[in-house]
Amino acid sequence: MTITHQVKILDLKNKKMYHHSGVTLRPIGREDSKWLLELHNDWETLQHLTDSRPVDEKQQDMWVERMMDSSSSMRMAVLTEHEHIDIGLRSNDPVGCIRLDRIDYLNKSILVGGDIVKRCRGRGYGSKMFSSMLSFIFNVLNMRRAYLSVLETNSIAISLYKKFGFKEEGRETGAVVRNGKEIDYINMYLMESEYRKNESRR
Repeated sequence: MTITHQVKILDLKNKKMYHHSGVTLRPIGREDSKWLLELHNDWETLQHLTDSRPVDEKQQDMWVERMMDSSSSMRMAVLTEHEHIDIGLRSNDPVGCIRLDRIDYLNKSILVGGDIVKRCRGRGYGSKMFSSMLSFIFNVLNMRRAYLSVLETNSIAISLYKKFGFKEEGRETGAVVRNGKEIDYINMYLMESEYRKNESRR
């Protein structure tokens, strides 16, 4: 793996820190449970999930423990490296969470996703989060293929994914019901080779 001056990994208090695109990634810990609960239970997050039911503190704490012990899934806090005084955001405050699931080290395939904290939306953190996440999975985890599913109604997310080179490869027709309406899940993918081409053009 080649690490440039823009991409570096540090080991701080036994937690791997990954720096890229003006944000820092680190594995979640018990100390993140409160803000992750608020992020999950925010309706703008829930409406785009398969299971739109909110969770309580006990459920959230159990989920964090499972994620910390999982060998096939990973959750990483996305921390800002800059202050935004107008929204009370300090350096190293969480701005989002990355979801990495179905990590297949044999076939080098991974299911990806992420959510941005409410006060940080509309400030470019979605792009920073995805840029850092893709760098992490292709340069550190050495994945060959990334894929995701997104509701057809989530136009903002779809535009973001296309910006980073994800392509549609099929649909799950009427997979989710919201307010009595059937909504398709769009399946998208990005190969490492395409990621490398896109990066060389940036």
